[in-house]
Amino acid sequence: MKRIFSHITAAVKRLPKVSLLLSLAALIVHFIHPLRMGLIYDRTAIEGLELWRLISCHWVHLNQSHLFWSGVTFLSLGSVCEIMAQKRFYMSLMIAAVMIPVLIFLVLPGLAVYGGLSGLDCALYGLLFSALLRQEWKKKNTTLVCVCAGFILLILAKALFE
Repeated sequence: MKRIFSHITAAVKRLPKVSLLLSLAALIVHFIHPLRMGLIYDRTAIEGLELWRLISCHWVHLNQSHLFWSGVTFLSLGSVCEIMAQKRFYMSLMIAAVMIPVLIFLVLPGLAVYGGLSGLDCALYGLLFSALLRQEWKKKNTTLVCVCAGFILLILAKALFE
């Protein structure tokens, strides 16, 4: 019996709690319309010093399809990254959550409204493939190093294109 509880305890400790919680937050925000309107990236509101929108915009989605695809991607990538490299996961999320909307504000002055987890999805994609690249580099597996580097270049190209 003691052994069963130790297995359950170990499994619970490995649950991607933050990924699950943040995905749930996006779901809740989506179905409370007034909350969505107060959290979305709105350039005019941000210029009026509603600065929380720079962070909260990630959990606002423009429609159910956007929520589904971005949410599933976030939950999948987030869960893997949180389990594989928890500290890097937290740092990547914090840096991306701040930098993405700040860069949008500074570099894309014509973008009036922005929302969704897609930017964080891209950051997690980069984190996952950089972790895999590091792992394969240590093993001297040049084929997989090149594949991982290629995927990192693809996500960078996607971000620059969009």
